[in-house]
This record gives sequence, C-alpha cells and structure tokens, in this order.
Amino acid sequence: MWLIFLSMSVPCLLLGAAVAIQGPLEFISGNLSDDLKDELMLGLTVLTPVLLSAVIAWAYVQTNRIVGPVERMIKALDARIEGTGTGSIVLRKDDALEPLADRINVIVSRWESLKTKEGASHPNRADLVEAAVDGRA
Repeated sequence: MWLIFLSMSVPCLLLGAAVAIQGPLEFISGNLSDDLKDELMLGLTVLTPVLLSAVIAWAYVQTNRIVGPVERMIKALDARIEGTGTGSIVLRKDDALEPLADRINVIVSRWESLKTKEGASHPNRADLVEAAVDGRA
C-alpha cells in the first residue's frame, strides 16, 4: 500500500516544492549578479526535467511491482477456471503481493486435493470453494 502512496505523492511533492521555491528564489535572486541568476536559472531549467523524469521512472517501476503480479495472478486463475492451468503462481523476486499469491496457491492446492478426494461424486463448486477456504482439504 505504501508503494501506491509514494508513487502518487512523490511527484506531487516535487512539483509543489518547485512551485514553492520559485517565490523565495525570486526574492534571493534580487541580490544576485546577473551571471549568477542566469546560472541558477539554467541549473533549475536542466535539473527540473531530469528529476521529474527520474521520479516518473521510479514511480513506473514501483507501480509495475504491483500491476505485474496482479496480471500474472489473473492469468493463472483464468487458466485454472478454463481447466488448462497447473502449478502454483510464481512471482518475480522484487514483486509485491507475494503474501496474496501464497494464499491463492494454498487455496488452489486445497481445491485440487478436494477435487481428487471427491473423485466421481462431483460436489458443486460452492461446496468446493467453501471447503478450500475453510481448510478442510
């Protein structure tokens, strides 16, 4: 959750800081020489897009740590629903949501063990889901 908060708040804080700094800089620059003012403005002009690009890249990487696992879990669960999926959900090393994937893997394994225990009796899906979630596998 903190990743989502940071990926949204950091760019807003940087933009707010850039706007807030503009006022004091104009006040300070009144006492500076024209050459120093030009260097300061050039530095800010170059540094602002570089920092903003870095923040956007960082936010992209951080949000991809959440979006990627969600997409992978959806695909794996869809494959299970269609009957073509096997195995557990495996996430990349730095992905978030690993506890959720672990819990989904436990439920899926319990579901599979219930299906094999029941064999030919074919209980309805609601009973299987309830038994898998309750841990009666």
